[in-house]
Amino acid sequence: MARDTSGTDASLLVEYFNLHRLFPERFGPEDLCGFEAWDYDWMVDHTGTKWNPKIDHVSSCIEYIVVTFDSAWSPPKLLLERLHQITGWKLQNVFEEEAGEFEGIFACENGVCVTTMRPSSPRCSLCCRRFPLEELDEETGECSTCQRFMGGAL
Repeated sequence: MARDTSGTDASLLVEYFNLHRLFPERFGPEDLCGFEAWDYDWMVDHTGTKWNPKIDHVSSCIEYIVVTFDSAWSPPKLLLERLHQITGWKLQNVFEEEAGEFEGIFACENGVCVTTMRPSSPRCSLCCRRFPLEELDEETGECSTCQRFMGGAL
């Protein structure tokens, strides 16, 4: 991981994947987050997404480490594949597109990476439960339960 030190408020900790360690041929030791050498086409071609994913949370238990992050438009499969090639770690990335357009699992083990897509359904904009698209309000994205609750609370 690489800490973003470019902000004015040092108390706001923002971390990204360390692009210098993953792609030292592109990003120098002073450009850990990839801000200086960033190029749209290069990022898409080499990481699978246009920006270095921002890491939201890291937790660990005895058997594995969980890294929660957001990426732009699509999962950073090429970045994760590179991480697997360098470390040999078994990786599993469960991903879903925000609007419910697609979701799946990207996994790497023993030098092989595979994507498995699964049926997707959008989430209610309030309770975040999954529903078929036709069960969510077109305008608000809310399920009928949340609409009744919010309607009664007003």
